[in-house]
Amino acid sequence: MTTVVINDKTKEGKALIEIIKHLKYATIIDETTPNASVLKSVEDAESGKVNMYSSTEELFAKLQKK
Repeated sequence: MTTVVINDKTKEGKALIEIIKHLKYATIIDETTPNASVLKSVEDAESGKVNMYSSTEELFAKLQKK
């Protein structure tokens, strides 16, 4: 397997991606889609399952206890 990074922000990059989409032996994996870990983290944050600290000192004190 070979990985090719294409800048999809440029006109040429967009054109190349369109060409590759029509090739039967190539697959495009869009990395802008978040993986399961990121989706779980977002879900936790939205539902309030986060640790909150009033200062960085409090955060580091908690981390040093572990």
